[in-house]
Amino acid sequence: MSAHNFRLASLLTAYPKENYSDDLRSEYIDLFDRGHQSTPLYETEYARARTMVKGSELVDIAGFYKAFGLQIGPEMVDHIAVELEFYGWLLQKNDYLEQIGDTEGQQIVLDARKKFLRSHLGPFIGAICERPGLAKSEFYSAVFAHTRDLVHAECATLEVPIETLSWVEGTGEPDKIECC
Repeated sequence: MSAHNFRLASLLTAYPKENYSDDLRSEYIDLFDRGHQSTPLYETEYARARTMVKGSELVDIAGFYKAFGLQIGPEMVDHIAVELEFYGWLLQKNDYLEQIGDTEGQQIVLDARKKFLRSHLGPFIGAICERPGLAKSEFYSAVFAHTRDLVHAECATLEVPIETLSWVEGTGEPDKIECC
């Protein structure tokens, strides 16, 4: 068991303590939804000159989903949970294709897995883990470290290089908007 797995297992067994769900919910809002130390859970909030290419990144991600028949609900296509769900979908497709002996289909899915890991999920999960606000949360930092370990292990298995996205300061919404 890796150190991250042990840490996460220890935290999970420490619950349920009184009001733990309220505490985690409050911490989640502070960490992921507001503040200068927030940790965005949307890939297009990181690097790649956000305002310049956000639309094309969203289209690229949605194209992966459409090509493999995954329909996304109300959440944005670049949310980490949606990207992880899609990768799980690809793994299920691969298992099914293996069961029916469709090697050509398996190769198509393998190619998509590699491309999605290289272009989106691999770099994105690393970027989330590097946000300074995340380190302040014992629980959520353990969850994301464990997730990063899983994704990076998959990248290693498939020999997919990872280049972590970086946060670009100062490209968010202005604090104050004035009219002429």
